[in-house]
Amino acid sequence: MRFTPRMRQIFQVLLKEPSAISVRQLAEQIGVSRRTVQRELEYISTPLNEYGLTFVSKTGVGIWIEGKEEDKQQLLADSMEGDGYDVGNREERRKRLILEISSGSARPRSAQIWRPWKGGLANLGSR
Repeated sequence: MRFTPRMRQIFQVLLKEPSAISVRQLAEQIGVSRRTVQRELEYISTPLNEYGLTFVSKTGVGIWIEGKEEDKQQLLADSMEGDGYDVGNREERRKRLILEISSGSARPRSAQIWRPWKGGLANLGSR
């Protein structure tokens, strides 16, 4: 399975921690806001299920991944594969986006937003 660079970072931190970690600590370690981590964690269960692992979050305790040690090691190994793209580096993200848009492998977000309305701004008021 392909993981986003940020999801890779989250897996690597959670799998290397010996115990529960707070969302704040995780955010500090990967260099993003708590809200960014929380958004990523909303989608973490699907890839973990493929490895037989479970994401656990307990108020006042923290977050962690539960499951067999060999499954955790496999996820850790798989999460370390990739292109080394550092999502915490703003300049690197900007260059990556420009490269993807110019190569045609990514579509500008505004095109994705306006496509469902087919008529653009003119039709928004009539709906």
